[in-house]
Amino acid sequence: MDFDLISWNIKGLGRLEKARVVCNLIKERKPQILFMQETKIENLSRTLLRRMGCDRNFEFVFAPAEGSAGGLLSIWDPNCFEKSEAIISKRFIVLLGKFRGADLECGLVNLYGPSIESEKQDFFREMLIVMSNHQVVWCLGGGGF
Repeated sequence: MDFDLISWNIKGLGRLEKARVVCNLIKERKPQILFMQETKIENLSRTLLRRMGCDRNFEFVFAPAEGSAGGLLSIWDPNCFEKSEAIISKRFIVLLGKFRGADLECGLVNLYGPSIESEKQDFFREMLIVMSNHQVVWCLGGGGF
């Protein structure tokens, strides 16, 4: 099964120009899954999703920024991926489910790890707990550190 997953540190999604860039990317590449890190937005509106070209039947999960830092957005085409569960943390979003037409449980992880050394151990411990509790194939996208 072929699918297109894009993971992007967007470095702020609040401005109209960024929404247009995302919209053009979606029109050009037609990804089934899009992970964005560092959205820097606290509230996600349907208007912003439409500006980004996500007015078709996309589903999404959002982890808000804290002030002007962080923020994660995971968007997917439900005709490609069927979500059974979402786990949301300030540093990651885990989507558990199956790709349509495949009988394989998987976990898709959109993450933005801490750059502060003292926070890394807790981040990895939290990720390990989540991942060890689910016996699935994993796909990770994101960055930080």
